Amino acid sequence: MCCAGFVSAGIGVAAYELRALRTVELQSVDARFSIRGPLPPPKSVVLVGVDNWTFKALGYAAVQAAWPFPYRHWARVIRRVAAGHPKAIAVNYSFMKSTDPADDRALIRSIAKAGHVVLAVGDANFPFFGGPSALREIGAVQGYSNLLPLADSDGVVRQVPHSVDGMTEFGIVAASVADGRPVDWPGGGAQWIDFAGPPGTVPEYSRWP
Repeated sequence: MCCAGFVSAGIGVAAYELRALRTVELQSVDARFSIRGPLPPPKSVVLVGVDNWTFKALGYAAVQAAWPFPYRHWARVIRRVAAGHPKAIAVNYSFMKSTDPADDRALIRSIAKAGHVVLAVGDANFPFFGGPSALREIGAVQGYSNLLPLADSDGVVRQVPHSVDGMTEFGIVAASVADGRPVDWPGGGAQWIDFAGPPGTVPEYSRWP
């Protein structure tokens, strides 16, 4: 019993020390970003965000009443973004199920016409589109987007894996599509995210109108 108590205490101390070391490491990473300061806004990336103006323009008084948006609205956004001939359109929203048939068709047509579209998925099942092979038929690909379980204890995601459950991470897929080749990965598991700066560093436009 005494030995078991010593073992238990040893494990507890080791776990505490590991957490303490991890906290120091994260503080060091944040400090280095603070010293470096923000980088110039990237010229090759813009965000189209679902902001407060979007909800007001669509006549929704509350987010809960607006979500999920009818797929025809997403189709319109994809068409408008595609008109600028970007190298990739990364849609960080999971279209998990069919809605109105007309809206479904509008979304699929917009993706097929745009080309270079990356769609976010949170697991291996993508029932609305029928999986990766069906996506390829309309010229789209999927990327894993659910990184919240990988967040640090303070809720910040500081590292990104190359893949999860066999699916390549969403941002990596988007960069690969934009570059026209797979992103070079140094290996060794997850890599630190090289944040350009705080929110607002990347130019952002309202999703609507």
